[in-house]
Amino acid sequence: MGNRDRANNMPLEKTFTPPQFDVPDNACDCHAHICGPSSVYPYVQDRIYTPPDALLSDYNAMLNALNVRRAVLVQPSIYGTDNRAMLDAIQHASFPCRGVAVVDELVGDQELQMMHDIGIRGVRYNMVDVNAHTDTLPIGAMTKFAERIKQFGWHIELQIRIDEFPDFDQIFNNFPIDLVVGHMGYMNLGKTPQEPGFQAMVRLAETGRCWVKLSGPYRISATDMPYDDIISTAQTLARAVPDQLIWGSDWPHTNIAGPIPDDSCLFDFVATWVTDASTRSKILVDNPTRLYWAN
Repeated sequence: MGNRDRANNMPLEKTFTPPQFDVPDNACDCHAHICGPSSVYPYVQDRIYTPPDALLSDYNAMLNALNVRRAVLVQPSIYGTDNRAMLDAIQHASFPCRGVAVVDELVGDQELQMMHDIGIRGVRYNMVDVNAHTDTLPIGAMTKFAERIKQFGWHIELQIRIDEFPDFDQIFNNFPIDLVVGHMGYMNLGKTPQEPGFQAMVRLAETGRCWVKLSGPYRISATDMPYDDIISTAQTLARAVPDQLIWGSDWPHTNIAGPIPDDSCLFDFVATWVTDASTRSKILVDNPTRLYWAN
């Protein structure tokens, strides 16, 4: 299970500072995880980290403090294909909520329909934060599965190191559904927006068939907060493809080696990365609506 275990009774940060910018109405956090209670929803044995319980009530407190009114929960790797914790959270949330699941490709149509009815709008392929990290995409199997979920209007979310895929736009040139790429492409440390893979991701986003999450800056930065070395990455995306960007808190910040970042500060970075208020409104409100609430 690796060396990134944290005691399940470790308290979550509950002190928040109000946002330092005007948050538009109906803002959406497009990347967060619910973890636990582990006594009710046990984690898979082959996980690479063990988080403390991070419950819906904790998450709701964070959203309220940041004036964020909607959310998208993403299945964390600690649960494998057992989506129960996330599905239950979606159903009990006091705010509009969607989800991105992890499923076996042999999952039945009836289960897919059930998940759609609850609020699932995508399927996640995590190629990085798992025991078997790979720079090879199962494109054949992904395409076949994409054809199955196309009827629901779903997308596929990729957790990959985009700098390892210099021909990313060519690989997915004729892909049947939209793609979402997490953590600004999740590049390896020291990589820049000039990387061929990053540029390929931008080109595919320019077609309207790929979305990118402004999330997890600490995952791609070689420095401590305020992660100055990734500002150019975020700003490049905001200039190039503002209509294809969404923001995610990455709460509760699992599987990181350093201290847990402050959620209020992380949210304020949006105003640093995207100085234009109308563009921020696209990223926080309009784009999530198009991606997660269109069907």
